[in-house]
Amino acid sequence: MATSSINANHAGTAPSTDVYNRVQQTLSSQNTGVAKLNATLARDQTRLSGLGQLHSALATFQAKAASLAGGKTASTAPDAAQTGKNVRALVAAYNELNQKMLALQGGDLKGDVALGQVSRQMAQLLKTGGDGVAAGALAKAGVTLDASGNLQVDDKKLAAALAADAGGVARLLGNGGKGMAEQLAARAGTFTADNSVIRHEASTLNKEITAINGKRAVLSKALTTQANALAALYTQQAQTGGGGLLGGASGASGTAFDFLA
Repeated sequence: MATSSINANHAGTAPSTDVYNRVQQTLSSQNTGVAKLNATLARDQTRLSGLGQLHSALATFQAKAASLAGGKTASTAPDAAQTGKNVRALVAAYNELNQKMLALQGGDLKGDVALGQVSRQMAQLLKTGGDGVAAGALAKAGVTLDASGNLQVDDKKLAAALAADAGGVARLLGNGGKGMAEQLAARAGTFTADNSVIRHEASTLNKEITAINGKRAVLSKALTTQANALAALYTQQAQTGGGGLLGGASGASGTAFDFLA
């Protein structure tokens, strides 16, 4: 409702309570609409931030896991002490990723589809061994998953496995793309790729945020118009000496925005 039309229709007379109420109700409705949009925007921005954190954590883990695979098979027997350090380093890197996922599950990405896929697939790979590691091989080397999804190392079992076959333990990490460190790095890579579920979800959120901002701009403009119209009605009432419209005494002094106090 334009301010000019209000003035034209009610020039020289106090505006009716009905006109005032209609304008105020419209203003209230638009304020509610803006509040809902703001809540949705905040939720989407929180999720987008969480997806960014998840993507960063996966990229960090991917780099660490790949570095622990050992590269090309060496012509000499692997160093048992170094292999043991690599196993513990992989465990530490995975647990860092898992802790981040647990934090996101309880916060910014609670109930998120992409995070759920990452968590399930990484854990499943560790449980089954994937394409190149026999189920239970990690456990025999002292590496197991606990109830929270963290990896645990049994030092005695790992030491015994290294003493018996350090080369076999080394191949659990890197074995021409089939070692566990290699497979975990590759799986993490699928979640950081341009066509990943994380990227798709982030793209959808960005589009929704753009649309919300457009709606907010339209409502903001409408709110300004309605607020001006309401202020014009109040001013007109004060000028014509009407007192009943806003609940004040006839002829009472004030400003055009006293009703906002």
